[in-house]
Amino acid sequence: MDVNAGVSLVAIGSAIVASLASWLVMRKALANCRSEAQSFENKCHELEKDLHRKERDFLEERNQLESTHSDKVRAARVAAYSEGQENGRAQKELEHLGEISRLQAEFANKLISEREVSASEARDKLRAEYELQNKLFSVQISPFVRVTDVKELFSTKHEAEAGYQYQLLVNGIPAFQPHVIIERTETRKEVNEENIRELAGAAKQFANSAISMYLGGAPGQFAKLAPAVIKRLAKS
Repeated sequence: MDVNAGVSLVAIGSAIVASLASWLVMRKALANCRSEAQSFENKCHELEKDLHRKERDFLEERNQLESTHSDKVRAARVAAYSEGQENGRAQKELEHLGEISRLQAEFANKLISEREVSASEARDKLRAEYELQNKLFSVQISPFVRVTDVKELFSTKHEAEAGYQYQLLVNGIPAFQPHVIIERTETRKEVNEENIRELAGAAKQFANSAISMYLGGAPGQFAKLAPAVIKRLAKS
């Protein structure tokens, strides 16, 4: 096995380990996001249960008041036959009960409105937390080109490499060292600007393929394509 092949195997092994570490970090972050989402959903359920209990208590109180109201109305009607003044008292009680019914209706409407507002706020907060978790971890992938000029006794050969470089970002800040994956290696007698542009085009294709392979083809959510990294080195 020649030296270049050994170096390539070491680089690929390091890249695989780094990719696994990045995947584990993002997997843990997504697991935390799901746990927080479940917690918010449980809070919403508890809130709805509490609102249902209040509605039940309100209905029981209303039924009791209606029963009391009916009893008083019946008593007022009986008393009205025997004494005219009782009619006036019954009328006042009816008006008072009517006011109670109106207040109860307002309370019920307010309760429904508060429940809808609370549920909406809980959903908005849950959505914001989930979007924040998605934005926390990302991967920046750059097309990578490296040309090494190797001076020999009577001539110079050029070792050209094309691939991609990826960098894990935590909240937009680079984490760990960037890793380079070489997908194409060739030796040329000369390298000019046109050759470098051709290598850069191939490297961009490798970078796009890496996004699809490692991140499920969702660059807008977890990864973005960064400008190309082009290096020109000299080796004696």
